[in-house]
Amino acid sequence: MNKCSRKGSILQTLVMCILMATISVMVMKWVMMRYSMAVRLERSVQSRARAEGTFYNRMATWNYTIAPANFAVVVNGKSINGTVSNAVVYGQNVSRVNVTTDQDQ
Repeated sequence: MNKCSRKGSILQTLVMCILMATISVMVMKWVMMRYSMAVRLERSVQSRARAEGTFYNRMATWNYTIAPANFAVVVNGKSINGTVSNAVVYGQNVSRVNVTTDQDQ
């Protein structure tokens, strides 16, 4: 085996190693991006479920004699705040509720 073919083999091996390393880095970046998106979505859904659950619990206890009021509660260690504002829509008095919550970190 002469020197020229040995250098060619080493160069081909080096190029293949660099190519494989580049592909593996790209695949890992894609996997981590997918994982991050899934975790963010899960945390967002959990926060929304807590906020909506608290809102519907409040709606179930309101009636015509007791006016809705602002509220602040803690559910699973996360604070949920609700502000109630009254408005007139099409000649009717309505209450508007804004619910905010801490999203999981």
